[in-house]
Amino acid sequence: MEVIKPSELINENLINLNLNAPSKESAIDELVKMLSLEGVLTDADEFKREIFKREKLTTTAVGYGVAIPHAKSKVVKEPKVAFGIIRNGINYNAPDKEKVKLIFMLAVGESKNDLHLKAISNLSKLLINSEFRKKLLNATKKEEILETIKKFEN
Repeated sequence: MEVIKPSELINENLINLNLNAPSKESAIDELVKMLSLEGVLTDADEFKREIFKREKLTTTAVGYGVAIPHAKSKVVKEPKVAFGIIRNGINYNAPDKEKVKLIFMLAVGESKNDLHLKAISNLSKLLINSEFRKKLLNATKKEEILETIKKFEN
């Protein structure tokens, strides 16, 4: 079974430490834009439609101030994760009613079987750790985010 480490799917260009997003929709817009600028998507609008289609099924907020919007789409060239911190938090219809402050957007191509499920699972395992979430929220440099992800996945 292929092991997908979150650290393999993210880089500094896909991290925003101060996501200026007053709503779920604007947060999704910003993260899609980051993926698009990084050359991950062939069609940003199509990918955004896929993300919102997934959000309509059920919220991708997982609790603890975290959301993992995701889509499997033919417009994704390679699997990647975009990450943003929303300092004041946003309403994301979380099951625990907490505002979302940490948002990880997962983009996976259609041909990648259940890669997105493995990636979400591995990311979720990290995110249930309160120390991990705290370190992400307290990061002031993009390198700290990458170091924290690598440290906790090992």
